Amino acid sequence: ADPDCFYRISNDRKTVSEFEFYNNWVDSVLLYINHFESIIDQSLYVELSRTAVYAIFELHNARVKGNLTKQQFILLSSMLIEQPRPTTSFRIAVKLLIILPYHVPGLRKMFLVLASVGI
Repeated sequence: ADPDCFYRISNDRKTVSEFEFYNNWVDSVLLYINHFESIIDQSLYVELSRTAVYAIFELHNARVKGNLTKQQFILLSSMLIEQPRPTTSFRIAVKLLIILPYHVPGLRKMFLVLASVGI
């Protein structure tokens, strides 16, 4: 039977592939964003933008570690771009991370700050 949740204590105990795991995770992030986008005050939408930025950088970290291929990263990040009202900085972050196969210190913080101010 399929697991009814994806909580785990160790990465060795995963029951799905890395791609399936991150695909389920992106689906969860989108459910979260879509749910709260409809019930929060407009002024709090910035927090949902920050959630999307955290998500894209988590996917990038998985790519850097070799858990996702570039094509898988592009597919999953394109799902995140389709969220309601993605900010300009988020779109730029995705395009930049597609071409960067390594971690750049401070880049996530910069995009979080941009998302905080609604850019």
